[in-house]
Amino acid sequence: MVEIEEFLKTYLKEAASDLEEINAMIGKYSEIVLRERLEEGTRTQIKVINGKIMKIWKLVFSKFDEYRSVNEAIAVLLFGVFKFDIFNEEDKKTLLYELHDYKVENNYFDLFLWMRAIAQKNIMPCIDDLGSSYVDVMIKESRGTIKNTEEAMKQYRKDLPQALINWEFKQIEAILRKMCYFNRNNLYLAHPSAIRRTVEESYLSPKRIRQILEKIEGIDFGLFYRETLVAMDGKTLKLNIRVLPYLIFLPVAADSFVMHQSISERDLHKRGRIFIPTYYNGGNLEKDLVFVLGEYRWDVLKSVSGHLWRDPVDGGLSGRFYDLFENYEKLIKDEERVPEFEELKIRYQKSIGRVFASLYVDWILKETENILTLYREVREMFWQFIPMSKKYRSRLENHNQHASFVQRTNNVRREKLRLEKMALSKIKTKTEVEKRMLESNMDYWKH
Repeated sequence: MVEIEEFLKTYLKEAASDLEEINAMIGKYSEIVLRERLEEGTRTQIKVINGKIMKIWKLVFSKFDEYRSVNEAIAVLLFGVFKFDIFNEEDKKTLLYELHDYKVENNYFDLFLWMRAIAQKNIMPCIDDLGSSYVDVMIKESRGTIKNTEEAMKQYRKDLPQALINWEFKQIEAILRKMCYFNRNNLYLAHPSAIRRTVEESYLSPKRIRQILEKIEGIDFGLFYRETLVAMDGKTLKLNIRVLPYLIFLPVAADSFVMHQSISERDLHKRGRIFIPTYYNGGNLEKDLVFVLGEYRWDVLKSVSGHLWRDPVDGGLSGRFYDLFENYEKLIKDEERVPEFEELKIRYQKSIGRVFASLYVDWILKETENILTLYREVREMFWQFIPMSKKYRSRLENHNQHASFVQRTNNVRREKLRLEKMALSKIKTKTEVEKRMLESNMDYWKH
């Protein structure tokens, strides 16, 4: 099997010197970076290594069609290793077997499939926000050659799709900084010192993530449904449509997942993106994944409510939760738990989305097993706005703390299903897409 270094030297001559320097630096600092605290000089060296790694990724992406059939290159592009021989033969077979798994569903991507989708304009992430942000960067980096926004916008339109690709790599680098922040080894690759478990334990394949997502969605059936306004048969309908986020696997070893790209209220079909490390070093995979899905859910709730998201009456769950977040001393009836909520806010630096996500973890992983950890006020909100599926409702309907909520939820959903059937039976669909939208909405209310 040809060494990856030889492949890169053959196909990417520009990367050869950088690769040699990376390997030399990694060899020199592989022991030092395992320390809890890094000296300033070491941090600088790590930044230099990471900058060169990003450069090689960009070069490999530019040769996309050439590398895809070469197994050795896959180790760089999918699995983040510049020396494939750090794995034993069994691990190599496991990783190479996973190569085609990203094609099973259209929302799973490795980094380079994701970049190609953007280059081919199959995915256009946040084009409005991207335009203004990218223009600001252009003006700043032009050192006076681009004098105003109008000139920058002309250059921006001229640069597409290269502007999109360049900007997306900037976003990826920001994500990597955030993802690897708590990792004692902050290198943007899977060096042996960065993978703390065996490959089998730490490697996250799309199949493995998909299985966990199916379990979570089996509890919170509305996780990926979104209330959306749709024009159909001359009417404007409010339908619940299932919209999956993009899941992008980055070739690094890290401790956490990152939810990125806020859902825009101007385009409720915009999916959002969840970035996943190829090798997971964290303590509890299921818990960390539920947490990032809680952040995603919060973002969708805010987006759907629009400018009313803080309104406790018309803002839905986001409005009710915001009211509790700001006025918890008055609204939490159990006085003994008020300091506990204050500590929760401090732990997550008063980020309402992260506090919501932490409570969502308890809702999914503990309350379903009748382990009562939530505040009663939060439990009541969750039962009203993000109830569990029928399977779990039937399991909890005889428990004291859940019985009244379960009965109320069942009655509300039964009545809503009846009204939806009446209203939508009069709608004439013209296309298969419209038909699928109506079916998606009915599936939501049947749960």
